[in-house]
Amino acid sequence: MVQLTTHEDPQAILRDNYPLWEIIGSAVVLGVGFWALNAWFGHYVIDQLLCRTPNTLTACSDATAVATGIAAVIVAVAGTGLMVRLRIYQPLLVAIAAALILFDLGSWTSGLAWGEALGWSVLLYVLTYLLFTWLVRYKRFGIILLSSALIVALIRLILTN
Repeated sequence: MVQLTTHEDPQAILRDNYPLWEIIGSAVVLGVGFWALNAWFGHYVIDQLLCRTPNTLTACSDATAVATGIAAVIVAVAGTGLMVRLRIYQPLLVAIAAALILFDLGSWTSGLAWGEALGWSVLLYVLTYLLFTWLVRYKRFGIILLSSALIVALIRLILTN
C-alpha cells in the first residue's frame, strides 16, 4: 500500500493554488455574461414590464438599475460556482466583493456602444476577479476579510464621487 505524505510549511502564508489563466478565462466569461444578461433583462424584460404605459414612466427610468442589479446577482452566483470549480479559496468572498464593486456597471456603460460596453465589462470583471483571487491566497482569514472590506469601501467611495 502506498502512503502519501505531504509537508506543509507552517511558516508559509500563501496558498499555492492560483490558476491565473483559468481565472482570467472565467472572468472573461462572467464579463460577457454580465453584459448579455444586462442587455437582455433591460430590453426584453424590464422595459416590457415597466415602460408600457405612460403611468409607469417614472419606474421606467430605473430600468437600467434594475436590470444591472439582476444581472450582477446572477453573475455573482455563477462566479461563485466557477471559483469553486477552480478550487479558489473563499469563492463566496471573491464573488461578493466583485459584485459590490461592479454593481453599477450597467449604469456606467449605458451610453456606450455595444462593443465598448462589452469590452469594459470584460476588462473590469477580469481586473476585479484577479484582484480578489490574488488576495484570498493568503491563509489568514481575518486579514483577507479586512483587506477585502477596505478595498471594496475605497473603490466604492472613489466611484461614487
